[in-house]
Amino acid sequence: MTVGYVPVVRARHGAGTREKERVRDLRSRLLQRCIAVLTDNFAEASASGRDLQLDGKDYLAVPRITLYVADMPEQRHLLGLRISRCYRPCSHCMVGKDVCGVCTETTRRSVRETLTLQLEAALLFDSNTGAARRKQISDDHSATPFVPALGAIHGLSTGAAGLYRVFGFDLLHVRCLCASVLFFACLVCLCLVGFPVHRPFFLRWRLVLESDTLCARPHEPPSCTCST
Repeated sequence: MTVGYVPVVRARHGAGTREKERVRDLRSRLLQRCIAVLTDNFAEASASGRDLQLDGKDYLAVPRITLYVADMPEQRHLLGLRISRCYRPCSHCMVGKDVCGVCTETTRRSVRETLTLQLEAALLFDSNTGAARRKQISDDHSATPFVPALGAIHGLSTGAAGLYRVFGFDLLHVRCLCASVLFFACLVCLCLVGFPVHRPFFLRWRLVLESDTLCARPHEPPSCTCST
């Protein structure tokens, strides 16, 4: 179901560096504004809930976002994080770009801290002041001065603070098709032969899929995307 469209903003042909930067900022602000309008009622309901009546019984429904399927550029745009020319390219942790690609132990990115810094940068950006402070925030956290509207939804910035963990990458955007080919091959075999499916089979498949796409451990959500 289509609920809305995000307008496409492009720089004019032959635009200079400053014009391209202005258009890039406009595009980021417009995206966050569209998400804010789209999730306005949802964000309010996520805080206080909504009364529902099903089969003659009253229920209090408190909606939550548990999965957002996107590719990596869309994820970074929605989170208000820089895509290129940044020191911390991972959306889940604070690993530096000099060791990116090697899953080492690193500090997990704090949702509340990053959102607080983005709010500070946004205020400075709107008043056209604090260029040095904005650059420091950008360099230290790879954060833009555009606060993600998804942060207004409870459960993403409060409680479990799952803002950086709800994103799942579409198989169309993974680096290798081996995992998807293996999945469909196994699926065909199961349908034709009727091979009994046991838990170890799913565990092996999950390990193959996660090792091919994200740096994750079995039975745990992806901790970082450093290898993508």
